[in-house]
Amino acid sequence: MNEADVVRLLQDYQHDIKNELQVIYGYLSMRKIDQVQTKLNQWINHFHKEQSLLMLQAPKFILWVIRFHHTYDPLYLSYHIHTNKNLQSIDDELVMTCKQLMHHVQHICLQSTKTYEITLEIHELTDYSIEMNILLPSVMRQYKALFKRILNDINHMYPTIQELDHGLLCQCLYYL
Repeated sequence: MNEADVVRLLQDYQHDIKNELQVIYGYLSMRKIDQVQTKLNQWINHFHKEQSLLMLQAPKFILWVIRFHHTYDPLYLSYHIHTNKNLQSIDDELVMTCKQLMHHVQHICLQSTKTYEITLEIHELTDYSIEMNILLPSVMRQYKALFKRILNDINHMYPTIQELDHGLLCQCLYYL
């Protein structure tokens, strides 16, 4: 990532924060204090989640997550980090897995005007391993074989794919 990319990232981030502050200001001007509190609590929770992400010390993966909604339209990413481990040693593998999957998910979803939510979770399994779970929307269940092949081709983890009522769960095991 060069200097121009960093500046663009900061501009996008600042734009998003300014938009949210304008919404909060609007609620304040209408004296909707409950709405202001709700929005502020959402931002506090967002910053706590982001802090957990930054603690992973995996710069490429962190940037990929932060830039997600500017890169993968019409997809929305929610993420949950359940580890304090340093993931720098698997940074490239995490990004490669996510990019490969999202490239195909985005291509499939482009035919729709609907926004699809992707849920990403990272769990600490042992002192030397983590699991990354990516829940794809239910519309992806018909592409189970494709996603299994993609994950198997990456070859650096032990993937499993499960069909759930509410989507397709891709699970990847990584050793640190």
